[in-house]
Amino acid sequence: MLKPKTLFSLCLLSCISLYSYPTKWLQEYIKIPTFSPTGEEKAFLYIASLLEQNGIKYQFITYKGRTVALFSKLEKDSSLPTLILMHHLDVVPAEGKRWKYPPFSGVLKEGKIWGRGAIDAKGLGIAQLLAFIKISKNREKLNRNVAMLVVCCEEKGGTEGVGWLIRNRKDIFLNSWVINEGGIAKRFTNGVGWWGIEVVQKKPLWIKISARGRGGHSASGYLDNPLHKLLVVLNGILELKFEPRITEAGKLFLKRVKPLEPVGIAKIIAKVLEKKTFDTLFPGMQSFLYDTLQITMVSGSQSINIVPEKAEAYIDMRLLPDTDIEGVLKSIKEKATQKNLEVEILLQNRYSPISSLDSIGFKTLEKVLSKEAPVVPFFLPGFTDARFLREAGIDVYGISPFVLDPLSTSGIHGANESISEKEFIKGVRRMEAIVKEWAF
Repeated sequence: MLKPKTLFSLCLLSCISLYSYPTKWLQEYIKIPTFSPTGEEKAFLYIASLLEQNGIKYQFITYKGRTVALFSKLEKDSSLPTLILMHHLDVVPAEGKRWKYPPFSGVLKEGKIWGRGAIDAKGLGIAQLLAFIKISKNREKLNRNVAMLVVCCEEKGGTEGVGWLIRNRKDIFLNSWVINEGGIAKRFTNGVGWWGIEVVQKKPLWIKISARGRGGHSASGYLDNPLHKLLVVLNGILELKFEPRITEAGKLFLKRVKPLEPVGIAKIIAKVLEKKTFDTLFPGMQSFLYDTLQITMVSGSQSINIVPEKAEAYIDMRLLPDTDIEGVLKSIKEKATQKNLEVEILLQNRYSPISSLDSIGFKTLEKVLSKEAPVVPFFLPGFTDARFLREAGIDVYGISPFVLDPLSTSGIHGANESISEKEFIKGVRRMEAIVKEWAF
């Protein structure tokens, strides 16, 4: 469990003036490698020290000695609704070989802040933190409540982070709406084309398939090689057919975005909405229309001349909101049963409701962001921690206050993740405007 005294030993991480460039805060945050659970405790302490330095109270939420979340609330009146600013502090691994600059250096080079988490999601976290601290300076003028929630382990599925909070500390979400990651700002050559506020997303289904057999020397004539059996089953799974279709979530997004897109793309969207053809799609459009399946990891022995006793494969599926998850699982299990393989469900969500477009939360975001560009409800073809909240009936909206170019977005979960310092500062100001609109 984190101790308050420990915060002072980390003062060197946070002794930065609030009114200094927020770049410094993001650089220091990136320098803390936070592969869940490694590094998370130190990152929680970093955020806590910044809050404490600015006279803001907070609490660590722990379970079995591990910090699950940091929660802080600026409360005008407990009966009033609360905006919760939420982000995850963990990141995916980064191999430095393909990086232009070390992935945990946080260096400012070429006008960009480089490092794992610059976009996903430490940049968002610092923007939220700065807005939260700034409104705390005028807390006596608050008209509504504002809270900040920093969570662990989103990149590993979130079941031990936000999932655990929903199961055990749902009280912190009472009478609240949430701003999270997952939105998009579509960039055109002349600026922002449209803001996508994420209101619905795909359902995750993560599966492990295990095969067992007789291991030994690869020169032997063993017929019961578990890796062979596993590959046969995987080939069968890859042959499963997923037909394209327009869901309510897809229709909601595509209808609203069609008039905002260039003529060529608008025509493609129109044909899809009319269900005339799914053959011609713009890049990335498949994800809005198909269930997707990716085999991401396969393991066997550790040597070329050894037949393993056990082989495993991991499958990452992203299912459309109305897909029958039981039907998908039945098809996969039928393939696995043919070779007596084991199927283990690692992660799944059965429902993917749509957050309200009539709520005061959505209207607050729309009012602020529409000053720069039109706002559309966005269907995220991936998933975030928002799914736990929506299943619990809590409105959550994914936004990106940053307008990112394709080169920047390609670094998310890839090499050379970075964000333009100029755009980062603009995003910080946008986040401040959103929180001020709500709070005052």
